[in-house]
Amino acid sequence: MRVESASSQLALLLATSVRLGIVHGNSYTNVFGDQLQPCCSEGMALTGYTRTGYCVDEDDDSGSHHICIDLSSTNTEENFCEVTGQNDWCSSMMPCDDGKGYQTNDGEGDDDDQCQVQNWCVCQWAFANYIQTAGGCNYVQDIVCESINQQALIAYKSKMNKASKYQDALECIVDRCGISIDDIPTGNGGRLSHMSIETFNSRRAAAWALVVVVSAAAAGAAYYTSRRQMTQVGEGAYLAANDKQVTKGAVG
Repeated sequence: MRVESASSQLALLLATSVRLGIVHGNSYTNVFGDQLQPCCSEGMALTGYTRTGYCVDEDDDSGSHHICIDLSSTNTEENFCEVTGQNDWCSSMMPCDDGKGYQTNDGEGDDDDQCQVQNWCVCQWAFANYIQTAGGCNYVQDIVCESINQQALIAYKSKMNKASKYQDALECIVDRCGISIDDIPTGNGGRLSHMSIETFNSRRAAAWALVVVVSAAAAGAAYYTSRRQMTQVGEGAYLAANDKQVTKGAVG
């Protein structure tokens, strides 16, 4: 029924909104300690591990794709992918950022739906390897500071005494973005260190509770409408049958 379909769509919309609220930039901070900004823009391929345009991650993102750079600005003969030993997805076309902050197609559309990879959320460990292999920070021209997840700096800072490449990567971002290492929070670089796990879980639980309540209300409305329609159909059938009996008696 139409009402049931509408309730299903509403539940799906709310579930999507909850997911976006968790993985979107409004729950994360950038290197300046401000709200994280989108890495890509319209006309570019939609980036982010979560494909929301933000350099955020989820539980299964072992690479921590937190660093936003313009891949077209790497100042080497080989591109970022080739320098870091990856398959050359850097030269590929992918679904476009439509300005809505969320991928709405499945990547199998026409060529018009595909855009060049440009501003991209790269793995923080790959970025460190790139700086080391390429020969230094000068080989990346455009670093998008406001779109770099602060978690990358926290991770680099926690490991800077263990490997020089992490210190080099940290110093590169600190220098380019004009910030101080002393201002970077301490931690292990895990997600949500700027927000307590209790707070995060509480917000997520509240959001899902809202989904359940609204879905139940929509289902109740669908049931009520269905019963009402069934009652109307029953009354109509009764009146039609009664009219038939009256007509039959009048004729006899």
